[in-house]
Amino acid sequence: LLSPEVKKHSEDALNALKRILPPGEALENFSTELAFASQGLTISDLQFDVYSGQGKMKGRVDLKGPQPVYFFEGEINRINLAQFFSREKKENKILEGNFFTTFKIQGKNLDPDAGTKGLSGEGQFSITNGEFHTFNLLDAISQIKGFSSLSPFVSPSTRFDDLRSPFIISEEKMKTEGLKIIASDYSVRADGEI
Repeated sequence: LLSPEVKKHSEDALNALKRILPPGEALENFSTELAFASQGLTISDLQFDVYSGQGKMKGRVDLKGPQPVYFFEGEINRINLAQFFSREKKENKILEGNFFTTFKIQGKNLDPDAGTKGLSGEGQFSITNGEFHTFNLLDAISQIKGFSSLSPFVSPSTRFDDLRSPFIISEEKMKTEGLKIIASDYSVRADGEI
């Protein structure tokens, strides 16, 4: 029998998952090994397929305090971002490509309305064969004095072969240092935060 607190935390986790997976999308080939204890849950092997890619994770959720505390590490391989963003209207699509990441995260609170409050971690990510729909690199460069001759070559999106960066999550932001974008006709290095 689950306590009311554990039931609430379980409902919060399920609601957070529903925000990632829209109606009609399902985790396939889902498998996991769980160990329940009075003060928490250990996940030693969680695997799934979604958006034409695969995920693997392990971690634990401690339930002894007023808010659950979680620790996870894992990897996501070849998530199809076009499928992930397909639930968005065409004008709201951000980017396409194949998404890969390795990560270690920890946080407090499983309530999806809490957003990234209390979340921290690190890892690295890459997107291959991608296209930005909301950012046009050539247009931004053509606005710089001396580069206006590039404006006839501006297109509505920016294609790239590879985008990769390590990242750190803290204070409700994801920070990247050494982000690299590589395409057949350009390369960019940048630092920033979202």
